[in-house]
Amino acid sequence: MRRVEQVIDDYIAEYELTGESDSGADVTHTPTEFEQYLIKDAIMGLIASSDWQAALSQPAPQNFLKERA
Repeated sequence: MRRVEQVIDDYIAEYELTGESDSGADVTHTPTEFEQYLIKDAIMGLIASSDWQAALSQPAPQNFLKERA
């Protein structure tokens, strides 16, 4: 789990939210230290959940790749 946590930490350290405002302007937001903590807590909670583990153990639908193309 330590390697997974390091990957998450590295990702969050570089993470920047990008999107578009209601008026159509490009917007970005770099999370604060507290927001980074919340993001990490959410990710760690998700990957530790039994529902997530069960979802990962399910095979991909046969048409999964066709749907993504």
